[in-house]
Amino acid sequence: MKTSVSWVQFLSRNRTGIAVCVLVFLSFLHLFFALRTHVFFSGDDFAVLAYIRAHTALDMTRTFLTQGDIWGFKKILGYLFFTAIFRSFGIQSLFFLLFNHLLHTINVILVFSLVSALTKDRLTGLFSGLVANRLYLFYFSNIHEYLALFFILISAWLFLKYPGYLYLSGLAFLLGLLTKEITLTFLFLMLAIVLLRKYSLTRVIPFICLSFIYLMFQALPFISRLPVSPDHPYRLGFPTWGNWLFYLNFPAIFLAVAIVIFRRRHTALPVLLGYLAAILPVLFLVNRREIYYQYIPTSFLAVLFGLVLPRISAKSIPVYLAAALTLGGRSLFPPVAFKSYPNWQLVSINNALTVIASNLASRPGSVNINLESLPLERDARLMLGSQVVDLFLPPALSADYVFNYNRDTHVLSAVKKSLH
Repeated sequence: MKTSVSWVQFLSRNRTGIAVCVLVFLSFLHLFFALRTHVFFSGDDFAVLAYIRAHTALDMTRTFLTQGDIWGFKKILGYLFFTAIFRSFGIQSLFFLLFNHLLHTINVILVFSLVSALTKDRLTGLFSGLVANRLYLFYFSNIHEYLALFFILISAWLFLKYPGYLYLSGLAFLLGLLTKEITLTFLFLMLAIVLLRKYSLTRVIPFICLSFIYLMFQALPFISRLPVSPDHPYRLGFPTWGNWLFYLNFPAIFLAVAIVIFRRRHTALPVLLGYLAAILPVLFLVNRREIYYQYIPTSFLAVLFGLVLPRISAKSIPVYLAAALTLGGRSLFPPVAFKSYPNWQLVSINNALTVIASNLASRPGSVNINLESLPLERDARLMLGSQVVDLFLPPALSADYVFNYNRDTHVLSAVKKSLH
């Protein structure tokens, strides 16, 4: 009897620690899945590698703040962190994966901490953390999304925990703005905290002023260079039904609104507005539909449900089940890779590198390598097209050559540096 009582006391006294351990474990399952499926550089990662290896951190900072990044947006911190990892560890993908995973885990814990602090209910906070952990990003260049959400959440946490030190939250907010434009949605989360804690609305004024200055800084150059070509990935257009259905979780929105009305939790509505504001810009991208745009909005949904759901009890379990179903059902829990699976994108990259290395080893001097007959997957083509193939070849082979890949002829020219 004493043993059972002692266990109850232990669980009661360590609820926060146990909840954090559960969330860390669930987050780790994503990392385990990534390792078992051999996640590697993919998509935009190669374009980023090409840029950062050709520019210093100072050059990038100056260019990004005056002209914008590779795609015209003024964000810098994610690139600087990406550059630091690259300069320290080269193309060892594990370090990029671990850094992003650490950020994701911290974000999940911050969602749990924020909801627990606002509701005084750790179990509801645990549910919110579970929702926030649902979406995991595998592109290494998604460091922008991980960092932006981190700064949004840490700004909100500092604003809540240290209301007398607004400059701490303001500094985190500013760093977030230098990471990704979507950090502006922090204003909605901050407004919810103000309403819940009955703070004075004057606390919001400095953040609104900072946001206005940032919008002027960001928008004016961007408007002058809006993409107009039909095939441009960032071409703007009227939102299609496909975009509405892909990005917005209508069942979850309807359920959250119903709970707000039924339980009169109107102070949580700014979080719903934050979710919609985070989604709205990407609805207009008619040529681009990416899952990583849902990463930050997913955490807004997690916080929203944490604020409107009742405490967990026998009566409220059906409500939680309904919330779990609308928020993903089984996908709320990470996939589990019980065995190792091949990454066919990586297999294609390695096949191309094998052919290239074989040609360089057997044909000394400058050489043109025709890869037209080699079946190449998307990432292999991006690696070649971004002119970063030398980063993935053994240094003993690549150090003496200058490489150039022609996308039209599928020929990779390797010219000896002594002849270049």
